Amino acid sequence: MGPLAVLFDIDETLVHTGGSGARSWAWAFEQLHGVAADIGQHTSAGETDPQVGRKTFRGVLGRDASADEMDRLFAAYLSHLADDVWRSDGYRVLDGAEEVLRRIADAGVILGLTPGAM
Repeated sequence: MGPLAVLFDIDETLVHTGGSGARSWAWAFEQLHGVAADIGQHTSAGETDPQVGRKTFRGVLGRDASADEMDRLFAAYLSHLADDVWRSDGYRVLDGAEEVLRRIADAGVILGLTPGAM
């Protein structure tokens, strides 16, 4: 049997970002389209970032986004997210996350991240 791997999502699995994702989506929509966008009105928890972007785009702008529009929206979102996480007062590592990661690594299991952006 080959090496085992465990993949984790990040937000709300290992850390809580204090709303950085929602703020970053709102910022991206405002910057690119001049409209307010609340992802909570158009999406559900557990959806991937591409799903969130597409559903919110459709909900806010009333049409599907082109591939180019999604690329620009996603780039703006990720750029803002990188900065917002560092400034977020609500950021914290979730209870038990470090211990679980340490135990899995000590058992020789390969650890990986698969963020919602996938």
